[in-house]
Amino acid sequence: MPAKARFGMPVAVCLAALANATPPQPAHAFTEETLECLGKAMNAKERLACAEAELAAQTRALNTAVERAKKSADTRAAEMLHRSQLAWQAFRDANCNWMSDRLRRDLEAQRIERILCLANTTEVRVQEIEEYQTLP
Repeated sequence: MPAKARFGMPVAVCLAALANATPPQPAHAFTEETLECLGKAMNAKERLACAEAELAAQTRALNTAVERAKKSADTRAAEMLHRSQLAWQAFRDANCNWMSDRLRRDLEAQRIERILCLANTTEVRVQEIEEYQTLP
């Protein structure tokens, strides 16, 4: 009898699916525009504006990915995605608060760090949702 994966799918089928899947692309976290913006920023206010623009772009990409995933999902999967998104957002926010807390002596740097963390984490989530839709 063939070996089974944890949820009953034969391991060979899982391995074949992974072998044919496109390897995940590393998260960039910053668009070219944001890198250029950060490079030209002369002060914390300008860096903050760059970070906020990046977060807005990643949030739009996330909303698009979630809507696309919901349209292709049945009711059960759409509800699971919704619950997953709520839990993920709570994690993202708490984690980025924690990660940026080390900069609490410099409030401007802390705020920029938090927003860039939110953008980076959001980009990774977009990739997860898009990859989920490509697997069998």
